[in-house]
Amino acid sequence: MSAAVLVACALLGFAAGVVHFLGLRRNVRLYVSAGRLRHAVALQAARLALTVALFAAAALQGAAPLLLAAGGFLLARAVVLARRERADP
Repeated sequence: MSAAVLVACALLGFAAGVVHFLGLRRNVRLYVSAGRLRHAVALQAARLALTVALFAAAALQGAAPLLLAAGGFLLARAVVLARRERADP
């Protein structure tokens, strides 16, 4: 497996993680808003579908791409949470 493919898997994992965790924030706001349940469920389904599709595609490439995508995804979680904590002192 080439290094470029492995780097791409990590970057895609990171990008998908950012989208997933920022979408989670939006999802929570929708769930607590009156009359927004359909939108919340639709966003939840889209977030999960994107995540499943990413990991399924990475798994088809092998263990290393899957692990790198998962690592990027978890790194994105840490970055999103750290940025959020800095925004809310």
